[in-house]
Amino acid sequence: MLFRSQQIAQNWHRLKKGDEAMAVLKAAQTGTPADADLFSAMGDIQRTDENFADAVTSYSRAVALIGTPGEQHWTLFFARAIAQDQAKRWPEAEADLKFALKLKPEQPNVMNYLAYSWVEQKRNIPEALEMLQRAVDLRSEEHTSELQSPCNL
Repeated sequence: MLFRSQQIAQNWHRLKKGDEAMAVLKAAQTGTPADADLFSAMGDIQRTDENFADAVTSYSRAVALIGTPGEQHWTLFFARAIAQDQAKRWPEAEADLKFALKLKPEQPNVMNYLAYSWVEQKRNIPEALEMLQRAVDLRSEEHTSELQSPCNL
């Protein structure tokens, strides 16, 4: 039911019916930790619609429900960091980006976002440039392994 509700909400959102999408996600809430995925989906919709403060709130509610974060939660912290950054809450965004990297070390998208943010702010330049180079290298490795995959031969 949870996945179905998320799919229905995404369809409403694609049709530019954000209120209907949010209503579907709210109606599916059970008051259990499983609601973390619903709050994350709400945050995704709000972030896409540039309602960054609301997105931060939804992502934070999801974080509160997940218990001890594991590697699979890096995307939640990354999404919340993007919303925080767009809401002009850089200290919190930076903390979430660093935490996402703790959960998923060397994740190139997170590394790229954090490093470019530092460069734009003229902070941590040596570390930022090193991180950017590593992100490029990681993406190159991913691309090379995709090209060499037996499925692609």
